[in-house]
Amino acid sequence: MKLKSTLLLMLLSLGLVALFQNCGNVSLQVPEEVQVTAKSTADGHICPIAGEEVGIEARIVFIVDMSLSNLGLGQAVQLESGSWNHTIDFSQQTDRAGQRFSVMTNLIQNISAANSASKFSVIGFHDEAILDDRYESCSSGFIDSAQATSAVNSLRSLQAQTDNAGRGTRTGNQNSPFAMKNTSYLAALRCLEEKMMYEISSGNRDKNLYNVVFLTDGKPTDRYDPCYFVPYGPQRDQCYAENPAFASCGNTSNPNYYQCVEQAYSNTWYKSILETMNYRLQSKIGGIKLFPVYYGPSDNAEDASEILDPLAEVFDINVETLAATDFAQISEYIEDAVSLSSNIIYQVKNFMAINLTALPSKDLLEVDSNMDGVPDSQQSSIELQSGIREIFDSYVDNFNQDEDLLPSFIEKIRGLSTTLNDSNLNYDGDNFLNYEEVQVGRDVNSSDIRYPMPIANLNIATISRDENRCEVGGISSDLGIKFNVNQMVVIPDVNAYVDPNPSADFNFSHAADENIILLTYVAEPLNSLQDKKYLFGLVLKAKFYDSRSFRVNIGEFKLLGELQ
Repeated sequence: MKLKSTLLLMLLSLGLVALFQNCGNVSLQVPEEVQVTAKSTADGHICPIAGEEVGIEARIVFIVDMSLSNLGLGQAVQLESGSWNHTIDFSQQTDRAGQRFSVMTNLIQNISAANSASKFSVIGFHDEAILDDRYESCSSGFIDSAQATSAVNSLRSLQAQTDNAGRGTRTGNQNSPFAMKNTSYLAALRCLEEKMMYEISSGNRDKNLYNVVFLTDGKPTDRYDPCYFVPYGPQRDQCYAENPAFASCGNTSNPNYYQCVEQAYSNTWYKSILETMNYRLQSKIGGIKLFPVYYGPSDNAEDASEILDPLAEVFDINVETLAATDFAQISEYIEDAVSLSSNIIYQVKNFMAINLTALPSKDLLEVDSNMDGVPDSQQSSIELQSGIREIFDSYVDNFNQDEDLLPSFIEKIRGLSTTLNDSNLNYDGDNFLNYEEVQVGRDVNSSDIRYPMPIANLNIATISRDENRCEVGGISSDLGIKFNVNQMVVIPDVNAYVDPNPSADFNFSHAADENIILLTYVAEPLNSLQDKKYLFGLVLKAKFYDSRSFRVNIGEFKLLGELQ
């Protein structure tokens, strides 16, 4: 197995103190029969690996507001004939010059220059999502920089056409005749959802890092009127009537009907869209960052942020809320904020301290010099020569075959299944789960209810980065642990064992009367960029009649391999 030596360099060089005390024999009877045993204590703290760079294939999604308010206020006046005159009041425009399009084309150029593997998606939206069907759809993958630039220019052309049409008066029905219409965040986000689900089905989610830049002048129409896209008249009334959220509002004969509908929808809008997006995307995308950019009036931006900011929080992802009227400043902010690569942040999980040479067997600890799960008393001298190394090497390509809380080689020598997720089961019906029994040195197949205390006490507490204990090369890791191991039993009469195939990183050899105490932990991703886990271990050697205090370097924890 090829181990990632670079990960080892990221460990902290911290101190671990271990004390071994001279005591008596190894009987583990009920309190009145207990004799003194030899014990060890160990304490220290561990930080996980600092991080591994991922996300080299960055994906940038531009979701851009194409509602009519970018050009101004749409106005409609009903004539005596019953038809409507439509005009645009350009004095209330938010981006008539189309500067947001320039922001996007500049970003596409700069991001591509920084990372040639970057791909893009350009989603315009008003009443519906708008994509350049020459290159992509909501249900397709991402496009290159040249295609993305062309797609942005198509949106620019759509705005120019609407601008020209709005310089005069257009007559028609009550619905707006202009190509740019109302503001539907729902249309935009559902297109994004469809795009992300395509990525999941295509197997891209583990290797891509997604940046969603959401440019809007604010005040989404569909926050207040879920039926805004339905034509006025009986069809729209039916839309309201069929929505159970508005049942208490009655019907249009109620003078407060539309006010009631607005309030009811305002209260349910967040829940429906947030729950949908959260359920479909939260745990399924390799990594996603949402950047809402509000360039409209402050009151509109506040209104929009009430929707997009909670959406980002539901994802439990990084969010940057950018509000500025200077589009050059917006461009700079976005370019600094988007991620073309990222670090996985790890945490320490499943710390254990196990005396491999002391085999729990009912109320006894039996000598297991070669650490293979069979007592010395039941093995020949030939059998004693193989031992743990043969078991360890058989799992070296997958240290956790059943994907539970225990490495497979530990399960093998402690009598658990290596193919069944049984760490949270309770084989012997006592007060401890299988995982807990292995962790503290108990027999998983014999009830320990009558024992006054566990063979080993583990006190484990979380270290946060705020304690400044998990700094590795200037990079902060998250969720290390500080630990204290008390009452680790050390037994006499252990025979010497020579590891037949020791590696440079891990050697199970020990002299006569030396106990092998294995400390292990798992470095597990804290964020969702990938699901690889790494198993680390450290061997301490202690003699039964050797009482001393010594310090080992935490940097000596060795990477045993990946947990799949």
